[in-house]
Amino acid sequence: LAQQLPQTVYLWTMGNASQNVMMSCLAGIVNRDTDGEMLQSPNNGSLPNPRFWLDQLKLTYPQIKVQFSSSPTFFINRYRTMLTGYVLYDRAVNADSVNIATSIAGVTNALVVDPSTLIYATQVGLTLIADARNMTYGQTFTQYGSRFNKDMLFHQDTTKNEPLRDFSIMNHGFMFYSDPTDLNPYASIQNHQGRIYGWGPSEYDLFDRASQNNQETVASNWSWSSSSTAKWKVPLAKQKYHAPANVPTKSGKHYVAFVMSDGDNVQVLTGGWATDPRWYGSPYRGNFNMTWDLTSTLGEMNPIAFNYYYQHASTGAYNDCFVSPGGAGVTFPSQYPDNAGLVASISQSMKSADQTVVSILDPVYNTSALYPILDDAQVMGMMFKTYVSYYKGRNGAIDWHNGKPIVSVRYSLWDGADTALSIADSLNASTHRDALHDPASYSIVNVHPWSTFGPSGSGSGDPMNNLNQLVLRLDPTKVVAVTL
Repeated sequence: LAQQLPQTVYLWTMGNASQNVMMSCLAGIVNRDTDGEMLQSPNNGSLPNPRFWLDQLKLTYPQIKVQFSSSPTFFINRYRTMLTGYVLYDRAVNADSVNIATSIAGVTNALVVDPSTLIYATQVGLTLIADARNMTYGQTFTQYGSRFNKDMLFHQDTTKNEPLRDFSIMNHGFMFYSDPTDLNPYASIQNHQGRIYGWGPSEYDLFDRASQNNQETVASNWSWSSSSTAKWKVPLAKQKYHAPANVPTKSGKHYVAFVMSDGDNVQVLTGGWATDPRWYGSPYRGNFNMTWDLTSTLGEMNPIAFNYYYQHASTGAYNDCFVSPGGAGVTFPSQYPDNAGLVASISQSMKSADQTVVSILDPVYNTSALYPILDDAQVMGMMFKTYVSYYKGRNGAIDWHNGKPIVSVRYSLWDGADTALSIADSLNASTHRDALHDPASYSIVNVHPWSTFGPSGSGSGDPMNNLNQLVLRLDPTKVVAVTL
């Protein structure tokens, strides 16, 4: 892929809630037809501010210029010719109207305003295209449905301001919200293997309903400035290290892999995750072999962030390795009708991200849905997480299909499940240390990123500190830590 970069990035330094909605929606229109030249971020280079990623881009491409402005008028005047009019919303009158206006703007190139920002539209001569205040999602879809993206849906909470709106507009997306989660009729008429971006009131219901409609869920309801970063096209990095397909095992050893979950979550990966000491910014990273979930969709929404993870991976005595969290988005394969389509989608996702192991989350262990995934040439093996029981409901069971394994989680470093100390003690005490003949000689430890208890299960701690305490407690004469 050839690089595609803006000559100058015009950075909106943020304002009040209504201004941020308006400017996010403007950015979606602008960035669709430029190389991502309009960015929203406070003028602060620390994560989660998107300026961090601009600064990373400039380390490699210092010729890119940056111009800062806190004036909405500057941006509206600059891009006036891209605008066809305005669409009016008012959350006080109709909470859904902000999503309806976002949807309409995506297919009409209208400026999205509420009563407090209307003056910005009228002072440059824009006229009303639609009044979203008295419209419903159904009416909006009836009127504009043929123009919406059939591969991307946006399920966004109406209280959100700048997050995700620019990315939806850039991609001509239909944005809606349901509580309780009900994705139809919209998801049912999307193309198979489409994506649903955003989130919902129930994680389970969102994954389940999306899967039933052959859709993949991308957690992204806090993602902001993605219309900018998605257009900064640079070649995607390759992993520094892959676990070998075949490794001679040692007798008398129990083999364990530590896997940090939730790398399907694009908003987290572009937020504080990269530098925060609780996660990828941990000073303990590189002290032991570690595997991380990382979605290929990050390479589409923010290739600069995607490359950051691969390029900053530890190598040498200990390695960071990355696996696919179910493909481009989370699905429950057991609930997904178009299995062949899902297999092809997962394969392409893993290929684009230079990944060979897939991590599947599902409430049901259904080999008729899982084996076809293993049959794909891109997939070397599978990690399986049960949706309930802290991902470890199959107690470490290993299943083989045509020479490829499905290894289920045995332990979960998760508040309320296992502690760092209990896992270490259990691994040290395990009598299963014959990796050639005894499948129970292998364990996967799921590392839950949001746990806050300490290594003993009480007090305060963080995932990477707890994991470091676990590793320090292991008996190296009995336990070997590897990557997936």
